[in-house]
Amino acid sequence: MVKLRHIWLAMLIKMMQKISPKEVVIGDKNYIVSEKVFNPKRFYTSELMLANMQIKEGSIVLDMGTGSGVLAIEAAKKASVVFAADISKEAIKIARENAELNGINNIEFIQSDLFSSLPHIKFDIILFNPPYLDLKPKSIFDYAICDYKKRTIKRFLKEAKDYLKENGHIEIAYSSIADPYVVMEYAKNIGWKIEKIAEKKIPGEKLYVFKLIP
Repeated sequence: MVKLRHIWLAMLIKMMQKISPKEVVIGDKNYIVSEKVFNPKRFYTSELMLANMQIKEGSIVLDMGTGSGVLAIEAAKKASVVFAADISKEAIKIARENAELNGINNIEFIQSDLFSSLPHIKFDIILFNPPYLDLKPKSIFDYAICDYKKRTIKRFLKEAKDYLKENGHIEIAYSSIADPYVVMEYAKNIGWKIEKIAEKKIPGEKLYVFKLIP
């Protein structure tokens, strides 16, 4: 039943991607969106993260899996510099256009499979709105929504410590449909301290934002 639900959700997301308008408003900013890049307006995790980000003035921030760049652009209001990474070339193109559209010029855009192409620098904060449907990705877009056997989130959690400053932390969104506490238990087992900083109930699921400290 769980697998069928994830298949159905993947189909629904892709249908919504096709019929969504090509420009959306989030907060006080306009964003260009694309069928091939996860739409932050049609789904709830991006806006939940936006409302609860803990960005300090002058910090160095990484927005992993930036998509259309919404989190990176909001973080750039306070951060000295934001690095926005995504495996999708199309996502990097759209995110860069959105930064220009909103007059933001302190973001570095990097096409990268998680940390693989990033400069080895230390961040104060790493943001990640990860995929969580337990399906094998079959396209670049699928990497935005599919995380087969939680391989992506586990790899992220293993590697992220090497990219954090001593007092740094990560912020992750997750959904009840994908066993968030299984992920958090895994995180605890490899040395992360966990704090739930936001929770929102929507029809059929509950969304969370977690803060993880090494």
